Amino acid sequence: MRMNMKQKISWGAGALFGIIILSYAVWQFHDIIFGIHLKVHGITDGAVYDGNRLTISGTATKAREVTIDGRGVGISKDGTFADELLLPSGYSIITIKVTDRFKKEEVRSYRVFYKPQPVSFTS
Repeated sequence: MRMNMKQKISWGAGALFGIIILSYAVWQFHDIIFGIHLKVHGITDGAVYDGNRLTISGTATKAREVTIDGRGVGISKDGTFADELLLPSGYSIITIKVTDRFKKEEVRSYRVFYKPQPVSFTS
């Protein structure tokens, strides 16, 4: 059975409409499908630090909220964030948690050790 021109146009329009709907759905669900992309700078797991100030920065695209050790950190529209921590002496675990608008989370923990330098007094 051969299709006439009207049927071909209808079929083509339907296929085009289906492709448009599918593309729109993928675009809308992009955040759910691909989630958060987190990059962290300024901290290394297992590192030993001799200074008690640690600046952590990074990028969390698609994120709504960033916390470091449970404390909220400001995040810009482009997803960048930065915070400075004071390390206690000895071993610490620093946890960075990022949440998107769908309540999906990405959590990273870093084990660090702060070893203060000995203070010498000269007379």
